Amino acid sequence: MNRPFPTRWQPWVRLGLPGLLAATLLAACAVPAAKPADATTAAVSARPEDCIFASVITDWADLDKERLILYGPGTGQPYLAQLEFPSNELPFNMRIGVLDSDHNGMICGNGFDSILIPGGLPDRIRIISLHKLSREEAKQMLAAAHPKKDAKPGKVVPPTAGDKPAT
Repeated sequence: MNRPFPTRWQPWVRLGLPGLLAATLLAACAVPAAKPADATTAAVSARPEDCIFASVITDWADLDKERLILYGPGTGQPYLAQLEFPSNELPFNMRIGVLDSDHNGMICGNGFDSILIPGGLPDRIRIISLHKLSREEAKQMLAAAHPKKDAKPGKVVPPTAGDKPAT
């Protein structure tokens, strides 16, 4: 008894092209659409890609698990870097590295260059977009991402010698 396909494949073969289209449509609906975190990120993402020389990156700040701000030359020009996928270790690391995979000396958002996260799994995550920010945009993004870091603590008045503890 020779059959052209194994028995377990026959239902899929019978569905043919309409079944394949339906399965593709269902799979596409199951994947959530990527949304910018806020209005500033959406406006920045619409700009053309930028690059920064790897040797002049002086500092960085995380916005969340897949976005960070790299600070560049001189007075600390901020750049928004979007990573290919989230890293749970990014918000907790004290240092990161950059990897210039195409060896042109620049870090760009073209998917070739990466952020290196010591002790992270994976330890290398590609940068899929890099945009120059104004200092005001960087401050707004950091304030939105870390509202508690910008909050001013209440004034603490030390007790004087005449004050008695409440009983």
